[in-house]
Amino acid sequence: MTRYVIIFVFLFSISSFAQNNIIGFGAGVNWSNVNTKDFLDDKNKDSRLGFSGDLIYEYFFNEHLFLKTGVTYSQRGFSLDSHIYDDVGNVLNSITTTFNYDYLAIPLTIGYRTKGDIYFFGNIGFLPAMLVSAKTKTPIVDHINGEIIKYETYDVKDRVTNIDYGGIVKLGIGYELDKSYTIFSSFSYNYSFNTITNSEYFGGSNIYHWGLNLLLGLKYKINI
Repeated sequence: MTRYVIIFVFLFSISSFAQNNIIGFGAGVNWSNVNTKDFLDDKNKDSRLGFSGDLIYEYFFNEHLFLKTGVTYSQRGFSLDSHIYDDVGNVLNSITTTFNYDYLAIPLTIGYRTKGDIYFFGNIGFLPAMLVSAKTKTPIVDHINGEIIKYETYDVKDRVTNIDYGGIVKLGIGYELDKSYTIFSSFSYNYSFNTITNSEYFGGSNIYHWGLNLLLGLKYKINI
């Protein structure tokens, strides 16, 4: 009898655990830029529009409160506009240098969702990220006439600060297609707590990532 009770409790525990677990994926756009007070003129700085993709895992403590993590790939960066002048100060040409940084992040957030087939949800938490690519694209210019000769791309990954520690706030809406599948859309804001600069990369300056993200995706409730 004891053996059957143990088996029943074990199977019930597995079933309860599975019903509280959701996996999924999402893809969208990431609109990013940087904040700095001692490096760039905001008037000459533009944002980067890049790709963002999520692999999602959620664990529900009850029907409202849940823990969310996973893996996020995001393209961040910015561009800097400047001018080429002749010897007397006349503008010969305008040029743009782009700074692109790609990251893999492991978000750890706490969330809340409402009831219903159509529901709203929100998350807040930490967004530690590892740098996977960092490239700077800059024009090579003929300083006599100001014409752009070509563009050069430089790999600066070994110089940029490798780990980014940030925070994230997310709001979204979902629709339960059935007992297993849900489609969703979310909008989030993220901000870095540490600078990407160091003694080998724009030493003496502080540059912090920030971004806005729009995501569409699909979730699956694990059922046993």
